[in-house]
Amino acid sequence: MELLGEHARTSLFGNAALKPTPVAGAAFMRGSFAVRKDFSVDQLPPGVNPSRSTAWAFDLNIVFPALILAVSEGSYFTHQFWPVAVDRTIWTATQYFPRARTPGQRFSQEYGHVIFRDVVLEDGRILEETQSVIGSGAKSTFMLHDEELLVRHSQDAIMRRTHGHGAHAKTSRNEQGGAA
Repeated sequence: MELLGEHARTSLFGNAALKPTPVAGAAFMRGSFAVRKDFSVDQLPPGVNPSRSTAWAFDLNIVFPALILAVSEGSYFTHQFWPVAVDRTIWTATQYFPRARTPGQRFSQEYGHVIFRDVVLEDGRILEETQSVIGSGAKSTFMLHDEELLVRHSQDAIMRRTHGHGAHAKTSRNEQGGAA
């Protein structure tokens, strides 16, 4: 994981020991939308999968303030986030593949689209439930642990841009223009 000013990047890893279903296995053999045992790190360009792990799934590149670009072996996808209210965001997720050269590759890509759709729906549901709890006022704080370092980093960048200091900066009322 690297924090690069307001931006960041990290690599995510998959389960190379996964035993796919017969349909998933057929899709994985004809394309590259999964961690595969025959994965060749030597074919990746410099900067992608910097650890050269054979369990690598994709790199997440966070471009502040509203873009995530994820690069995998045979595709990439983007997430764009556009806040339209304090509790509402337009989220656009798009997946890209190179032009398929065979029907098998096309099948693999379509299978990859279905996996991508399911992951986005799962993540979206969790985000909607989290926003519902925050909006209810039932909790006055929301803890972001180390696993959410990239979310904390983005929050900190937003606070610096909007309030002139990081989200975790200790300030007294006096420093903010009030009485100490």
